[in-house]
Amino acid sequence: MPDRQTDGNFPGRSQMKKVNPIFNEKLQSIQSETAPRRDQWARALHLDNIGIKPAKPTAENLIILSCFAVGSLDLQVRSLLWLLDRMGVDYTYLHLPEKEYCCGWTIEQDAKHEFTKYFVGLNIDQARKLGVKRIFYFCIECNNAARCTDPDDANDIPLRYHLDLVVEALKKKHFPLKMEPPTRIAYFEGCHKCHKDLKLDWPGYRQMLDQIEGLEIVDLRVKGCCTVSAVKERLISQAIEAGASQLITPCTTCSTRIPKLDSNRKFPVRLPTELLLEAIGIKDE
Repeated sequence: MPDRQTDGNFPGRSQMKKVNPIFNEKLQSIQSETAPRRDQWARALHLDNIGIKPAKPTAENLIILSCFAVGSLDLQVRSLLWLLDRMGVDYTYLHLPEKEYCCGWTIEQDAKHEFTKYFVGLNIDQARKLGVKRIFYFCIECNNAARCTDPDDANDIPLRYHLDLVVEALKKKHFPLKMEPPTRIAYFEGCHKCHKDLKLDWPGYRQMLDQIEGLEIVDLRVKGCCTVSAVKERLISQAIEAGASQLITPCTTCSTRIPKLDSNRKFPVRLPTELLLEAIGIKDE
């Protein structure tokens, strides 16, 4: 993949402009106005204010924090990084003077992956310069965008979901994981399980929670997309009927969409990393 920071004529750009004249405007705005790129100083200050330690100059693994780092899941991003710290995982993230670029997934369908290839490529170029060996995406949509641009795993730097790194760490070393008092949770695998081409380790994400002592897991068999109100209603209702104290999903998108339905009941919806952090002895509030 060429250095896309200097390659203004990446494949498909001219074709996109011919198909839709607003593509060029979108191309400019998504680089300059989206949350990760808009104000890198404000981003860095926010990460520092919520307790995320400064990034290392290089590491084995690069975490793409995504727009969520300064958005609705900033504390969940923090939980992931705190968990990796506690597990002794070597990682870094893109920081000043580098810029983490938006993945472009929001306009990917219109552009037939060409926008996505461009923006994913920008972050991969920076990863090469940092000397990292692998890239892990916090956001499942960013992961999807990256995997769609490299479906055959031909890229020299493997692209993976953040939970794959957590599963790997738990396999390499035993960590005492315990919930007190005994906790019952409901587990929903997430809508993205239907995308077989994404090669996500759904069994691994679920099985790692079995290592938590004192945790009782109720697997919800609800099928369908969380964007459908009826599906979200069934998820929350079944979790409550099962006596669960919270709903755990490995999908970052589901974790943001499901609670929007339940504004009155305020039923907790969390990511596995938040639960693991608590089980390892750190209460992130």
